[in-house]
Amino acid sequence: MNPFRCCGCGTSVLFFPICSLCLSAIRRNTSLLKSPISSLQFVAPLLYSIGTTHELVKSWKSDPGLFLERTLFKFEANLEHELLDLNLDSIVPIPQLQARNWKRGHASAFSVAEHFSRKLNIPIYSSLHLTQEPFAPKLTKQSGLDAIDRLLAPQPFQFVAGKTGKRILLVDDVITTGNTLSRAAEVLTNSIPEVVLYGASLGYRPLRLD
Repeated sequence: MNPFRCCGCGTSVLFFPICSLCLSAIRRNTSLLKSPISSLQFVAPLLYSIGTTHELVKSWKSDPGLFLERTLFKFEANLEHELLDLNLDSIVPIPQLQARNWKRGHASAFSVAEHFSRKLNIPIYSSLHLTQEPFAPKLTKQSGLDAIDRLLAPQPFQFVAGKTGKRILLVDDVITTGNTLSRAAEVLTNSIPEVVLYGASLGYRPLRLD
């Protein structure tokens, strides 16, 4: 992150990594949303990852900074209350490639899970692992795949037995098609009897806006 350039639009800035225009353009979500996949009851993104907001989210994923993180991770009061009313038992983050985490300097999905955990006072359990980690790029990389290829791709996750509870918040960094959450939800549904799943993320990037 260039300290003299806005990470949203690239214009020159003096002190903070976000200019006033990009700061005012951040699109926050205020309530639970209908899930793009049937296996999740609702999804709870903090932001609509569109336009300037998407550029800020991408900047955070690649190079998180304290000011940017504090700016993006703000829970709207109504969304927080709706999440608390769900009586969740635990949070399960989507596992990500170690090589990608090392390059970024953090595991972005786990970082998002930590923010939800602190806000909702709910424990995090790493109940999902990547299968065949050396070959995982072929299993988990979604860009460049059409919808059919995503569905036909090998299952990238495996369940790790342990305490989870029945009401689980499944967390990713950004939700686009929902395919990653769908594959993860498939594993949890098959592994935990009577589980109820919800989704959450920093950003929600719908393929189209109604």
